[in-house]
Amino acid sequence: MDFTGVITSIIDLIKTCIQAFG
Repeated sequence: MDFTGVITSIIDLIKTCIQAFG
């Protein structure tokens, strides 16, 4: 498993949520 890829995906998801609620 690639932790870097997982973390990147999570950060991307969080950024999307922030933009949606911002």
